[in-house]
Amino acid sequence: MKKIFLLLAVLINHAFVFSQNQVIDSLRNRMLYSETDTSKIDFTIKLALEYQTLNPDSAYLLSIQAYKKSVKIKYLDGISRSATIIGGIYSNTGNYSKALEYYLKKLKAEETRGNSEILTVAIMQIAMAYQLEGNFKKAISYAFRADSIIETQKINRLKIYSLTNLGDLFEKAGNIPLAKDYTQKAYALSLKENNIAFIGTVLNNFGNIYSKSNNTTLAIQNYTNAIPYLESTNDHAALAEATLGLARQYKLISLPDSSLFYANKSYELCKKNGLLDKQLSTCLFLTEYYKGKGDIKNAFIFQEEVLMLKDDIYSKDRIAKTQLLTIEEELRQKEIGEKKLEEAKDRKMKIQYLTIGLLLPILFFITLYLSNRKIKPKYIEFLGLVSLLLTFEYIMLLLHPLIVKITHHIPIYQLMIFAVIASVLTPLHHRMENWLMKILTKKERVSLMKIRIQ
Repeated sequence: MKKIFLLLAVLINHAFVFSQNQVIDSLRNRMLYSETDTSKIDFTIKLALEYQTLNPDSAYLLSIQAYKKSVKIKYLDGISRSATIIGGIYSNTGNYSKALEYYLKKLKAEETRGNSEILTVAIMQIAMAYQLEGNFKKAISYAFRADSIIETQKINRLKIYSLTNLGDLFEKAGNIPLAKDYTQKAYALSLKENNIAFIGTVLNNFGNIYSKSNNTTLAIQNYTNAIPYLESTNDHAALAEATLGLARQYKLISLPDSSLFYANKSYELCKKNGLLDKQLSTCLFLTEYYKGKGDIKNAFIFQEEVLMLKDDIYSKDRIAKTQLLTIEEELRQKEIGEKKLEEAKDRKMKIQYLTIGLLLPILFFITLYLSNRKIKPKYIEFLGLVSLLLTFEYIMLLLHPLIVKITHHIPIYQLMIFAVIASVLTPLHHRMENWLMKILTKKERVSLMKIRIQ
């Protein structure tokens, strides 16, 4: 199933041709100097993908940053892709509940976007996460939902993934008839498409199915047929599973030499490629094998390795989880600091708005006061116009954040709303201006008339 995870990831994320260091340097520069928020997020996600195997901690940090920025600006593509990376990292550390949390967030984004193919991939990822968690009922439910969309929307290139996944799920859940049915359909489709990678995977799955059915002959046949395909595609995990499967089957039919040969092959393959979980399974088998043979020395050697592997796997998982928790805490503290800065900035802005709001009426009253003094009318008119213009601009300043929020930063909607407001405020401004000028200059005209009469 890990193979399917990798193949699904290939559907979404693109690999680069240049060397990894060149790509990382290039992406980092493009991320830093991106002009728009969305392009900055895009390059952050691509950089996270490059770091995924090289440095998972950096990949997690980058993808979390991309996710939060995407949520802030409602960038659905960014939410979806960054959530995929985060979910994958949590899944690799065995934290399936957190993986599901982010896969479900991706699903929500894709349901809004309406891209059937990526939506199907999101649902299949959720099914796999439930499978790893051991919740086969939920996993099968989501797998059927994905298959239904594939059938309805004719997403042919995902069909083989869906059939293989369903076959594997039913095998793990112990429903052998349905496991055979879906695996047979997957096998027929993989032969039709000449998909070498899936032929090997499906044959290995058949081996698992017949092993559970206690059909040793067919189990050996399918495991054996799977090996050349798995070797040609360098699918080390599935190959280790197939060879260990053969070791178990040969032991059942009392062929100890063949059993030991394939067990050792599985062991060497696991050790060479760092497949700790499968190496543990192989060592457990070899411990029991040598105990059965009365070879206490070799049984003890592999028993010791079992203990070491358990400790190693536990330590690695614990370290990975601790690192993620540390990063989460660092991000939380950073967010608290940023929130405080935002609050301080917000307070400062509110104080400025309040100050302006207080100064405007003061300016207006100063203008009225000066109109009663012997000052030239043009100065009074100028002050009156300034106070009036500032008042109307202040109104627009107060309305602007609300309009931006309502329109979700869409320029055409902002333009339309501002046009409507202008159509109301402009005539009002002229009327207020005429009214104010009459009041401000009235006493001056009365004074001039008295002078003329005298």
